[in-house]
Amino acid sequence: MAPPAQAEFIRGPFDGLVIDIDQVDRFVADDAMRESYDNRLFLLMPPLVDWDRLVEGKADRDGRFDLPHPYEVCIRPGGLKFVYCDIGRYWDAMDDPRAS
Repeated sequence: MAPPAQAEFIRGPFDGLVIDIDQVDRFVADDAMRESYDNRLFLLMPPLVDWDRLVEGKADRDGRFDLPHPYEVCIRPGGLKFVYCDIGRYWDAMDDPRAS
C-alpha cells in the first residue's frame, strides 16, 4: 500500500506544516479552493487558531473564518507545495478590485 500523498506549506503562518492531502479535503471548506483568472490555484487557509480547532473537531470546516491566509498550490520536486502569498497578491491574482 502506498503512503498517503502529502503537502508541505512554505512561508506564512503555516510554514513547515506537512499534512496528508486527505486532511485538506476533510478540514478545508470546498469554497476555500479558488482558481484565478489566469488558472492559478489557491487555497485559503483559516487562521491558525481556527485550524487547530478544526483538527480537534471543535469547529465546522464551513464556518466563517476571518483573515484567511492564501497559499498558491504548486507542484514541485518532492510533491505538492502550498506557497504563501500575501492577501494583496491573492486579490490581484483574482483580478479583484480589493487589490487596489
